[in-house]
Amino acid sequence: MSRTSISVCVWLVALWLAMPVPVAAYLDPGTGSMFLQGAIAVIAATLAAAGVYWRSARDFIRRITGKTSTSDSDRPGKS
Repeated sequence: MSRTSISVCVWLVALWLAMPVPVAAYLDPGTGSMFLQGAIAVIAATLAAAGVYWRSARDFIRRITGKTSTSDSDRPGKS
């Protein structure tokens, strides 16, 4: 086979694969609820992770900028 005929065959196969095919798909009402619950879970997990690491990140930024806290009352266990 020549290079041109191979190229034509590849293009024909690519076009055939790119053609849309009708499918019978059904999304019940619970699917939207599942997506909403997933989005809420991602937001909650992000906020929880930020809460866990907030003090470490704040202290790191304070060390970089050279600012110190005016009081240690925000630290647990310190009096």
